[in-house]
Amino acid sequence: MSSSSIASIAKKAPTEAEADFATWLMMAKLGGFDDLPSSAQSFLTNYRTRPL
Repeated sequence: MSSSSIASIAKKAPTEAEADFATWLMMAKLGGFDDLPSSAQSFLTNYRTRPL
């Protein structure tokens, strides 16, 4: 893989992750928590219970 391809992927990754997180959070708020994938449920549960 060329360095420009790697850089392009690296730039897109945080944006896609933020979009996924926002989608998961909105689904959970709208009552669709049980419909989320188990990995998303685990992540959101850990996110909610994290120490501030």
